[in-house]
Amino acid sequence: MLFLFLSLFSIIQLCAQEYEPIIKEGSFWDIKTIDTTVEGCEYFNSLKRIQVATDTLINNKTYKKLKAAFLKDSNNSIDCISEPFYIDLDDFTFIENTFLREDTTEKKLYLLTNSFTANYLEEYTISDFSLSIGDQIVNYYGYNNTENKLLITDIVVNSESKKVFHTSDGSYYTEGIGRNEGNLNIYFNLVDGTYERLYCYGNDQNQNNCATVLSTESNNVSTIAAYPNPIKNILTIQNPENSTIKIFSITGSLLKTEKNKTDIQIDLSTFKAGVYILEISNLTGKKTSKILKI
Repeated sequence: MLFLFLSLFSIIQLCAQEYEPIIKEGSFWDIKTIDTTVEGCEYFNSLKRIQVATDTLINNKTYKKLKAAFLKDSNNSIDCISEPFYIDLDDFTFIENTFLREDTTEKKLYLLTNSFTANYLEEYTISDFSLSIGDQIVNYYGYNNTENKLLITDIVVNSESKKVFHTSDGSYYTEGIGRNEGNLNIYFNLVDGTYERLYCYGNDQNQNNCATVLSTESNNVSTIAAYPNPIKNILTIQNPENSTIKIFSITGSLLKTEKNKTDIQIDLSTFKAGVYILEISNLTGKKTSKILKI
């Protein structure tokens, strides 16, 4: 009997601890914007990446700062873009007055941002995975919680074995990912036919081929080769698809930029002898190395 009790207790404890965090190391969300008023966009109007950045302490609570950057296409455009896409990691800027906090014990994700009713920061609920069907979601971002009750109408398991919580306002949020709308793109006014939806989700460990038609393996920044080193005149960059190549002086001054070519040959014949910094970045990350000009 004692063995049965301990077994049941262990199972209950295991189930109680089962929770997949939304904020993982390097988590990002690719958000696509479609504006039905823009003519000539065969694909969609724009695509941006919102990514978890550094910690910050506000009101004795630890939040995550967020940063964002628009993705570009082969024409270096951010509007009416088409695949394949790439991103310059230097384009990221911090989002003002928008912070995330996750409580894995409560199984909740919170957003700290500008209040709807007053001129101060207020914390809202983005997702609550502790609820059951029929339960009310309290202080849900973007919903009038005072006049109406927002309820969990259904909980289903998707093809990736993740729980999906459907709400009475038609939105839903997914285990380990977040809300389908308004989850992290909440600082845009959606008017005049413009709407935004979660396009893709990933993190440092699982890129999910977000925002690119290339596979993660073939587009991994670590597989891009640069040679020779030391170099006399021509530096060759092999397999740099969807990447941005930059060369800096040893003091940090940007000297050259190349991007989105099958193979890149950079003429350094006019450079003085010395050490330079080579930076290669794309959707999968960024790496830097020193090159010696002789």
